[in-house]
Amino acid sequence: MKNNKIHTFILICLIAVGLISCSPDSNDSSDSRPNANRTQSKTWEVIAETNNGTFYIDTASIKKNGHYVTVWRLIDYQIPPEFEGKKLYSGEIFEQYDCSGMVVNQIKIIAYSGKMADGVVIQKFEKLNRVISIDAGTPIERVFAYLCK
Repeated sequence: MKNNKIHTFILICLIAVGLISCSPDSNDSSDSRPNANRTQSKTWEVIAETNNGTFYIDTASIKKNGHYVTVWRLIDYQIPPEFEGKKLYSGEIFEQYDCSGMVVNQIKIIAYSGKMADGVVIQKFEKLNRVISIDAGTPIERVFAYLCK
């Protein structure tokens, strides 16, 4: 069980690399089914490009409720990290931004074997409810600025 939590923590950090500080608080579940054209219905807009990769948001998924905004975010890795012997080419994160503060709640993370959330699902984390502070100068801060303007 402890080893599984460590693997979960490592994968979450890989997906969020360059965005936030990681702390091990999550649950996991696996899914090895192919991603059946799920991303084709999404409208990805580039938010930031770094040495780690390209960061997108799905503008069609933006939902506002008071000072909260939910959105799907995607990272497409420049150099894919490895997780349990598998290359991680992209990851989708469903998040809720609190526009009255500088925090985001990561609700769901899905890691993929292909670019742009394509290929096989390597790992899935649901119901994370992982609230993190938004650091200045990061791609996640750009998402915050876009959503909370």
